[in-house]
Amino acid sequence: MDGNLIQLVSRDCNIDKFLHHGYYKSSEIKEYTFEDNKIYIERTCDTIIPLYIISDKPIDYLELFINDKLIISFPLDFCNKLSNKKIITESEYLYTIPWEILKFKPLIILGGTIGTSYQYRNFRIVSSNNCNAKMYIKNTFLDSDERKNIATKPHMIRIKQFQEQQIQVPKNFTESIPINFEGLIKGFFIDNINNIESINNIEFIFNTHSTRLNYNKTMIKLFTHQISENCIYIPLDNTLFNDSTYDSALNCDKIRNQFMIKINSEVNQDIVIRSLVLNVLMFIDGLAGVRIDYNFPKSRHHIKYINQKIDKDIMCSISHNNFENNCNYKKCLQCNNCFHEEDINKWFNIKDNCPICRCAWGDKNIVYINK
Repeated sequence: MDGNLIQLVSRDCNIDKFLHHGYYKSSEIKEYTFEDNKIYIERTCDTIIPLYIISDKPIDYLELFINDKLIISFPLDFCNKLSNKKIITESEYLYTIPWEILKFKPLIILGGTIGTSYQYRNFRIVSSNNCNAKMYIKNTFLDSDERKNIATKPHMIRIKQFQEQQIQVPKNFTESIPINFEGLIKGFFIDNINNIESINNIEFIFNTHSTRLNYNKTMIKLFTHQISENCIYIPLDNTLFNDSTYDSALNCDKIRNQFMIKINSEVNQDIVIRSLVLNVLMFIDGLAGVRIDYNFPKSRHHIKYINQKIDKDIMCSISHNNFENNCNYKKCLQCNNCFHEEDINKWFNIKDNCPICRCAWGDKNIVYINK
């Protein structure tokens, strides 16, 4: 064979690096077993990509922690909708972790004694059961130059963190419902829809009067993406949910507490609104963490709004201010005392009970609207 051709093939196949350095890039798929619904990822490779979970019981969420800091929480049933994966059998559940679907770069592990070697990472299952589950992860060993570059320079991985909020939409409902999302968002998933064809109109409103998007039944068919039979994605920029551009994204931080949705439906809908908020996972001098703390408390994730007019003109027992029309409040189901949402949430930072009767509060995620 011609010497120039040998040199060309060697360069294209990265053989030179293998022959001279003895350390080249390679990958393998490994199976990890959850113990007490946790997996600790040891430093046996340089980067990882979580792929699948198989479990004997249903799982709600998969959470990634670095040094006890929650980085991302995957709602697994919804993730299956993004990947079109189904339950394997009646007794075995398959979940796709959408790391590659969302176009995340591999998670840096770096074995040995450099980089993030003294940090620990773990995945945790959120489930009402102790699951017999396994996770399949792609482990990659970098070549010497790549490994040195990651270990000595700051790196960042663009990630998207999930937000969700449950809302009830009665038949022929015409009122606006507050959305409690944060961060930079390029679109919204309307999930758990009882009947997509029954939705007549979807409108997003901010600053109480400015409409960002208003789709009638025809526009819903033309300009939304159907993720599954009961889930659609509404883009704000006419791109897919995993597109990397954010030119027309909505900054919810600037309109906090002023963002509303209005859905007109021919049937009752008990839906979940979801979004993906842009964030960055930083690796600097061996330390890792999200750039912006969008790891919301669970109470921000699963708020359930109920329209319920207060029977009489009463005031909040904490602030002593009257309840105005359309204001949000929470009610103790033991003594029936009502409190403005913001006031009682401040109380919950100190106590978990009712400030009047001192009984355990129960579900803090139920918010009533005085209408």
